[in-house]
Amino acid sequence: MTATQHRALVRLEDLHPAVGTRRPAADAEWLFSNGIPFSFHITARYLDPRAITPMESRWMFRYTRSPL
Repeated sequence: MTATQHRALVRLEDLHPAVGTRRPAADAEWLFSNGIPFSFHITARYLDPRAITPMESRWMFRYTRSPL
């Protein structure tokens, strides 16, 4: 009789877009280098285009141009 094997996945959830990409990238590197399957979930943030402040527009530009 062979043992039953179960596969698992690490899922990092509720990451906020304003947090940045350095920490998730470091976590991804560590998980990948250790052969651990993983996924990320970034929580969407709605911004009313009619009410965006100058600070929010700078944040949006930086985040959308940042590679993970």
